[in-house]
Amino acid sequence: MSDFKIQKLIWDSTFFGFEIGKIEVNNIKDDKSFKNLIEKSSFQMIQIFSKNDISKLIGLKPIDIKLTYAKNPSMIKNYNNIKTEDRDLDQKLYSLARQAGKFSRYNLDFKLKIKFKLMYKIWMKKSLERDLADEVFVHKNGNIINGMVTVKKSFNYAKIGLIAVDKMSQSKGVGSQLLDRVENWALNQNLENIFVDTQKENFVACKFYEKNRFNLSETIYIYHVWKN
Repeated sequence: MSDFKIQKLIWDSTFFGFEIGKIEVNNIKDDKSFKNLIEKSSFQMIQIFSKNDISKLIGLKPIDIKLTYAKNPSMIKNYNNIKTEDRDLDQKLYSLARQAGKFSRYNLDFKLKIKFKLMYKIWMKKSLERDLADEVFVHKNGNIINGMVTVKKSFNYAKIGLIAVDKMSQSKGVGSQLLDRVENWALNQNLENIFVDTQKENFVACKFYEKNRFNLSETIYIYHVWKN
């Protein structure tokens, strides 16, 4: 009997319109039992999350190698052009949300890509409504939004959800200022850590977080196994 269990992802299954499951693995001691579990499952697609590269075992390359960066908040910086945002979703914020998900596995998997834009539209909208975020911070020059970041408190840490800077404002310190604002917020909330996820293939984002003194804390290999 397999030690693994496939969990149904209710939101994903409802959103995409077919059964999607998820399984988390650390060490696979019985290759045959694991493969048998996947093959006999009734899910149309299974997301496998593994701390190790199991590409050879399942004969599939990861759709995403998720990197989680972490930082202990230690400074307070205030910027006059960083504002708390609670407006309704507009085209600029929607565009930034899509930009934040450019390297997302939901965008890279061609079978899911058709709903990628809608997914990130919902994510941004629910963040502004404070459903998927506790705060949304934007960088503004006048009424022009140059970048945004969403953040949510979970237990004793802050988790960044979406972050993006307009292409015309990149390499001007906007992203770093947004991270500083999150750090300020985390300190005021007495939170011990800030976490943010990105993709290994997103080299620019990785360098950006490292430049801002975030350290790599976890690597997760993610696979999308589709059933014929």
